[in-house]
This record gives sequence, C-alpha cells and structure tokens, in this order.
Amino acid sequence: MDTVTITKDWRITIPRECRELLGIRPGQKVDVTVSKGGIISLEFLPFEGEASAPGRAASSDHQPKRGAPKTPRPGGEVAARP
Repeated sequence: MDTVTITKDWRITIPRECRELLGIRPGQKVDVTVSKGGIISLEFLPFEGEASAPGRAASSDHQPKRGAPKTPRPGGEVAARP
C-alpha cells in the first residue's frame, strides 16, 4: 500500500507502480465511489472507442453502479452525494 498526499488544489498523484500495474494513461476517466466506511474506490473507464479498461471486462449488459447516488454538476460531471 502506498501513501499519497493531497495538494492544496485537492489533487493526488497515483504512484507510478500503481499506474503501470493498472495500465492507466493520462486523460483516462475515473468513476469515484465513496463507501459508508469512508473508503474511496476508483474504476478506470475505457477511452472512447475502447472495449474495456484495466480491471473492467468488456460487456454489453452494463450493470448499474452500486454506492452513493450521484448528482449532476455543471459541465456534465457527476459527484457522489454526501
């Protein structure tokens, strides 16, 4: 397990070893889910036109997300409700 620091701009850097292990790339979208216990889960989404992302099987029957309901933000982003 690696420890990261939150910057004053509220950003974190995913450690190189994790990025390489997951095969993630700059610009890749991420679904963020927060559990009731305060654990943050990240799901790396495929780039447009790709069938799947690392750790995510390609499937035509997409299952609804579990976790906190999401509310829309300006610009089409979504955020988990507290």
